[in-house]
Amino acid sequence: MAGNRKQPFGYRMEFGEYTPHPAEAETVRRIYQTYLAGASYQELVEALQERGIAYDEGKLWNKNMVARILEEMGLEVCGTHGTTAALALLNDAVKKGGVMASSSVGGLSGAFIPVSEDAGMIAAVEAGALSLEKLEAMTCVCSVGLDMIAIPGDTPVETIAGIIADEMAIGVINNKTTAVRVIPAIGKGVGDCVEYGGLFGRAPIMPVNPNAGTVLAHRGGRFPAPLNSLKN
Repeated sequence: MAGNRKQPFGYRMEFGEYTPHPAEAETVRRIYQTYLAGASYQELVEALQERGIAYDEGKLWNKNMVARILEEMGLEVCGTHGTTAALALLNDAVKKGGVMASSSVGGLSGAFIPVSEDAGMIAAVEAGALSLEKLEAMTCVCSVGLDMIAIPGDTPVETIAGIIADEMAIGVINNKTTAVRVIPAIGKGVGDCVEYGGLFGRAPIMPVNPNAGTVLAHRGGRFPAPLNSLKN
């Protein structure tokens, strides 16, 4: 996909080998120095943007760039086959790094995937590479669940109930925290975009499966506790 980085920021490819990119390497050094001096992620991003330093051609820095990290690991674009595996590796590395660095590490120390707050995920959605179904699969291996996802304003309540039920099942079966923050954008449809402003960013309206589980959603009752002693 045009514009995606093929090497980590701060490096370039020369004769088949990674070598430091002089200008980008200096930026990396400045980022670390500023961070160690006490700057927040948001302050770092604002400083980079004020200086006109882009992450890649046509791509600005964002404090939540999980998608960009996954692409630097080797994905053509976030959402393609292999995305869930790459996210699992990233999340595991974050947790292991946290455990090694501090004895006070909580269960939510990992990668989050809020679509509207991640420039790379927004681009992947707009390119048609990242779907709601793929995001659901990614929640199996990352922290929490579906987050900051805008859906058409006329999405049936039964469809939303099904999305919540699917995430609940992932959380219960995998013994992990999951959640759903999907936002029906009233008056908006697929292809439109919602501007939330500030740290919430913007969200392209994502399509949902048109086949709502209407009968299941209206059956009532409750889900029984799962059997955890037998795992396949």
